[in-house]
Amino acid sequence: MPRPLPAVLAVLLGLVLLVTALWSVPRERRPPGGAPWFGVLQVGRASAEPLAGKGLDRAVVGLDWSRYEPRPGRADPGYVAQAAKLVGKLRAEGIGAVLDPGLHHPPPWVFALPGATRFRDQYGVRWFGSAVDGTAVANAVFDTAVRSAEGDYLRRIAADFGGAAFTAVRVGGLLSGELRYPPADDGAGHHDAIWYFDSDARGTAPVPGWRPGRGGRAEAERSVLDYLGALTDYERWLLRVTAASFPKAQLQLLLPGWGLRPGQVAAAVDDDLDGRSQAERGGMLSSGLAWDGQVRALGAYRARALAYTTWLDAPSGGRTPQLVSPAEYLAGLTAAVGVPLAGENTGQNATRQAPRDALRLCLSRVRALRLAGMMWMGEPDLLSGRAGLTLTDYADAVSAFRARRSVN
Repeated sequence: MPRPLPAVLAVLLGLVLLVTALWSVPRERRPPGGAPWFGVLQVGRASAEPLAGKGLDRAVVGLDWSRYEPRPGRADPGYVAQAAKLVGKLRAEGIGAVLDPGLHHPPPWVFALPGATRFRDQYGVRWFGSAVDGTAVANAVFDTAVRSAEGDYLRRIAADFGGAAFTAVRVGGLLSGELRYPPADDGAGHHDAIWYFDSDARGTAPVPGWRPGRGGRAEAERSVLDYLGALTDYERWLLRVTAASFPKAQLQLLLPGWGLRPGQVAAAVDDDLDGRSQAERGGMLSSGLAWDGQVRALGAYRARALAYTTWLDAPSGGRTPQLVSPAEYLAGLTAAVGVPLAGENTGQNATRQAPRDALRLCLSRVRALRLAGMMWMGEPDLLSGRAGLTLTDYADAVSAFRARRSVN
């Protein structure tokens, strides 16, 4: 009688079989004729079946870096096998799997790496965030050791799943997986935090001794532009590593919030960052949401990339560039660069709209702005109906949208 395989070897063998199967299941459904795609976020490990037959094209598979790689260079084979099984189920249903690599859930060992692994503001406060909401991020903008660990992790995912397993990859890497610094509120009573004062950031700063409110306008301008440019530099690096690791996947750059609008950075600098400018009061400067430069950087990948707003259901306050909704403002930026735009609702009723009203607004913007696609936050709420909208409601709305589009 043959001896049973040791438990770890059995898990590894199962993982190999699952990943191999990803290449043999049917390819995902493609919207006809360049039509926008639709999907859902927060797909659970065992919840691929309810999506079958709903006419949806994509689903986000979220990973957790701390669970995937609990020790440096050592993946948890059981966790990886579970995720691979979900990807296989989605593809078997013709639904494209969109990877959220979960860089915003770094394992504890990342914070023990050399250098300044945590962001620090001008008050000396270090950013810790919360693992619950995906804000306990490491300082990959300024710390090269953190970047190296992130790159190794992304390449490991590609090796474990195969570079063609995912239809798209969500790119952002920082809080909630989006491209942004920590917020203006540093948790220590300050509301104008600039996360630019760790030792690594100071080591490369053009004005090493600068602090908000000190020095002249020229020093403030150089420093603020360097702060914003450092986030764009991280974006370029993350896009480069992700594109190389997943050569067939679409690159979705996650751009949160309202964004810095024309003239706002200059106004903040003119006021010597005294906290009164619109860019500071809205937290957009602290978070580094300089979309004009970030979208231009995305243009290097225009053949396979898109900009992605995580606030598709935001209200519009007017028709000027400073007041239009994030989706409308980004539509102008992306059109100038030649990259498409897509997005998702905020979820959790963040805009204080009824879910059905938010859905109607999102679909109207998909149509009016000619968006490439839309995702809905999220599948657990749709399955339970607790947010006032069910999966069937969402699928019916998508079907009606497509029917109207075909008629027009």
